[in-house]
Amino acid sequence: MTATQTGESPAFTSDRGGVQNFAFFTILAFTPFIATKLGEELGAPVPYAVGALCCLIGMAILYARRHHLSALARVDDIAVQEAATVG
Repeated sequence: MTATQTGESPAFTSDRGGVQNFAFFTILAFTPFIATKLGEELGAPVPYAVGALCCLIGMAILYARRHHLSALARVDDIAVQEAATVG
């Protein structure tokens, strides 16, 4: 998709800045080293526990901010109504 198509799209597109991209990918680059250090210093299961905790936190955030799913249900209802009138 080109920049022109994205600019004319009615859908929201994320425009993450260069500094934010740099920070994000820097953290991703250091993650294996951090996990290794946690495993060496605190024990082998610790990196897995930290990873599981991060997943649980992410799931809790998604569950708490699920209000956007009601919009998808309205879209489905509209699509069903349109299909019924056409067919």
